[in-house]
Amino acid sequence: MNRGKVKEAILQRTIFKRITYKNQETVSSSEVGSDAAVLENKDEVTVISTNPVTYNFKGMEKLAIASAVNNVVAKGGCPRSVEVSILLPERYKETALKKMLESLNLFCREYGIDIVGGHTEVTTVVNTPVINVTAVGYALRKNVVTKKRLKADMDIVMTKYIGLPATLIIRDIKRDELREKFSENFINHVNDFDKYYSIIDEGRLALSHGVTCMHDVSRGGIFKALWEMAEYYGFGFEVDVDRILVKQETIEFCEMFNLNPYEILSTGVLLMLAEDGERLADIFLEAGIPASVIGKTNAGNDRLIIRNDERGFITPPRGDETDKIVS
Repeated sequence: MNRGKVKEAILQRTIFKRITYKNQETVSSSEVGSDAAVLENKDEVTVISTNPVTYNFKGMEKLAIASAVNNVVAKGGCPRSVEVSILLPERYKETALKKMLESLNLFCREYGIDIVGGHTEVTTVVNTPVINVTAVGYALRKNVVTKKRLKADMDIVMTKYIGLPATLIIRDIKRDELREKFSENFINHVNDFDKYYSIIDEGRLALSHGVTCMHDVSRGGIFKALWEMAEYYGFGFEVDVDRILVKQETIEFCEMFNLNPYEILSTGVLLMLAEDGERLADIFLEAGIPASVIGKTNAGNDRLIIRNDERGFITPPRGDETDKIVS
């Protein structure tokens, strides 16, 4: 198998097909297009998700927390706690581990999330740190994002900017090459991109305004997330690429290394469906959260992108272009 997250076909035929047991407390399990499980708990349900980060770059611990927590939020949950498992190579210094844990603690404190347990191990199995986070949250049953029949012509709304964690990975791994083309000041503009990782604020705002169809963008970028969302809810769509929010630094870095910015790691972006997308986007903008209506759903199966007034099809997800940088 190829490096990176296994393809959808392998997930379906090799993994999900063999996980057949479900107890009575399980409302729904993870599947393609839905990255968190839901467990019944009296008046509330428990929402659980786990996510690993294998990219070794400054701030990988923040990405690990956000990736798991965002899955809970996109399922309609309020994240409460996380467990963190860290695998380290033998040469890893304790001082570096201390910095990692301090960063983890500050990030979780900012969003009111408790670190309630975990595991830390030095092993010869890994050459660079691997962080796996399991996030747990709770939701009212009415707020849980589930499969449902949707009306055609729903607006597709996104928040924040695509490709931010991938941009930070490029900065760390390819800094010397970037310096040959860009000023140090331009490169350092990306240093605070990790402040956009969490979707907790927009998730709460979306639920308070009646949004019930959400999906967080992560590995594979926004094209993959759109495909997964269409698979999950069973719709076609048209998306205008020019309306997708992206930072200039991301565009410049991707052009330099021949990466597709719409297919790179994009943790921090939330996709939603709404009957009045412009109103929803305005609500986010009023709250200081960048947002844009990027397209519409339709009753067919075609998944189209519009670029420079030309229409083309989105192909099934091929992986994450970020992997080209770290391979």
